[in-house]
Amino acid sequence: MMKYPIGIQTFEKIIEGGFVYVDKTETIYKLIQGQIFFLSRPRRFGKSLLISTLSSIFEGRKDLFKGLYIEDKIDWKAYPVIHLSLNVYSNKEVDLRLGLWENVTAIGQKYGLQLTQTGLGNRFKELIEELSKQGQVVLLIDEYDKPLISFIEDTETFEKNRNILKEFYGVIKDADKYLKFVFITGVSRFSKVSLFSDLNSLRDISLDQDFCDICGYSEADMHHYFTERIAEIAAEKNISTVELFEKVKRKYNGYNFYGKARMYNPWSVLNFLATGKLDNYWFETGTPTFLAQLAAHFQTSSEGVIVDKQELGKLRFDEEGLNVLLYQTGYLTIDEEVEDGLFKLKHPNEEVSESFTRFLLAEYAHSTLGVVRFISSNVRKALQAKDAEAFKTALNPIFAKIPYQIFNKNAEAYYHSVVHLVFMMLYYNVQSEINTNKGRIDTVLLQANEVWIVEFKLNSSAKAALDQIINNDYAGQYRNSGKIIYAFGVNFSSETKQIDEVIMQKL
Repeated sequence: MMKYPIGIQTFEKIIEGGFVYVDKTETIYKLIQGQIFFLSRPRRFGKSLLISTLSSIFEGRKDLFKGLYIEDKIDWKAYPVIHLSLNVYSNKEVDLRLGLWENVTAIGQKYGLQLTQTGLGNRFKELIEELSKQGQVVLLIDEYDKPLISFIEDTETFEKNRNILKEFYGVIKDADKYLKFVFITGVSRFSKVSLFSDLNSLRDISLDQDFCDICGYSEADMHHYFTERIAEIAAEKNISTVELFEKVKRKYNGYNFYGKARMYNPWSVLNFLATGKLDNYWFETGTPTFLAQLAAHFQTSSEGVIVDKQELGKLRFDEEGLNVLLYQTGYLTIDEEVEDGLFKLKHPNEEVSESFTRFLLAEYAHSTLGVVRFISSNVRKALQAKDAEAFKTALNPIFAKIPYQIFNKNAEAYYHSVVHLVFMMLYYNVQSEINTNKGRIDTVLLQANEVWIVEFKLNSSAKAALDQIINNDYAGQYRNSGKIIYAFGVNFSSETKQIDEVIMQKL
C-alpha cells in the first residue's frame, strides 16, 4: 500500500521513508538553468518540499533521485547551500532579528566557518562571501513573507519585521557574483515589491506558464500516481472510478497559475487518499486571522471580481486589495483572462468555496461552524418543503448572537448578507442585487427545475415584499426557462433582530 507523506516537507525523508513522491524534477530541471527566481503559492501547496528538493539537488545527492527525471540530466556537483525557512517566525514571541542571526551562524558552523560580524545584514553578507570560497553559493529562502503575513493586523510588528527583512534581503543584490542559484518562495507577492525592489534580476515565475505545475498535482499526476488508490476508494463507495475522479476534481482541483493545467491542492489530495473521505482538509489546517477582518468588509462571495494583473502583487486594504490578498493566499484563483491583463477571480474548488462561506457566515453570526452548519441544514429542509414558517424558524437562531451595536450600523444589508451566505452554504446558485427595467431583485436562487425570487423588507411586511415581486414582474425574465417560479417575501424586524414574517407563493 502507498505511504502518503502528509506533513512531511523534507525530500530526503520522503524518498528514504518510501513515501510516494510525485516527480517534479522535469520542471525543476528547467528551473535550474536560470539563476534567481521568486515563486508565490498558497500555503500547504508544496513550496517547502520544492525548496528541500532543490537543496538535495545542489548538495549533489544523486542517490536520492534514482528513477526520477533529473537523475541522468545533471553532473551532480555539490555546492554550499544556504537553506533558510522563515516559517518559524510567525509567533510574536520569537525575535526575528535574533532568530535570523542564529540561523545564519548555524549554517556557517555547518560549513566550518566562524563568523565575526555582529550586525544581521553584515553577518549574512559575511556568510555568503566566506562560503563562496568553497564554491558558488546556492541560496534557498522558504516562506520569506511569513513574518509579515502573520502580522497584517499588527501594524507595529509588521513594520518592525519589514525593516528587518529589508536589511537582510538587501544583501542579496550585491552578492550576485558569489551566487550560483537563488530561489525564494512565499504565500504573498505584495511584500516582494518593497523587500526586493533593488533586486532587478529577480524573475517572478508565480504566473509563468512554463512553471505552473512546479507545485501541486496536475490531472496527469493524479491519473499516473493515484488511479489504483482512487479505484479502491471508489469500490468502497460502490461508485465507478470515473465518477469518483470527477468528485475529487470538483473538490480539490481548480488552482490556475496562468498555465494550461488547473492544479490540485496536494495537501487535500494526500489526506483524501489516506482517509478515503472527501472532506475539507486545507481550510481547516489553519485559517489566517485576517479572514475574520474580511467578514466586516464582504457582504457576499468575492467570486467574479475583476482585477488587473499588476494589482496581484500589491497590498491595499480597500475592497480590491482584500480580493488580491484572498488570491495571494489561495482562497481565490484566476478563473479566466477577460481581456489582456485583466483577470476574473473565483474560488478554486468546492472545498475552498464551502469552507470560506461557512467561515464568513460564522463570523457574521458570531457563532460556531457547527451551529451554522446545523442551521443551514434546517433552512434547506424548509426550502425543499416550501414551508414559510419552518424557513423563519430555521433562520432566526443565526441572528440571535449578533451584537446589537454591530447589527444596528446597517441592519438591512447585514441580515441580507447573512441570508445570502446561508444560501451559498447550501450550494445553491445564488445571485443578489439583480437589476431589471422596473427595479432591483434582492436575491434569486436558480435550481434545476425551480427559480426562487426573494425580496427582503425591514420593518415593513412580508406582503409588501411579495407585492413588489409581483408588481415589478421580477419573474418576467425567468418565465421562458421552463422552471417553476416561487416568490418569497421576507420581513425583518430591527426591534427583535429577527425575521418576523415570511410569505411564499407560486407564481
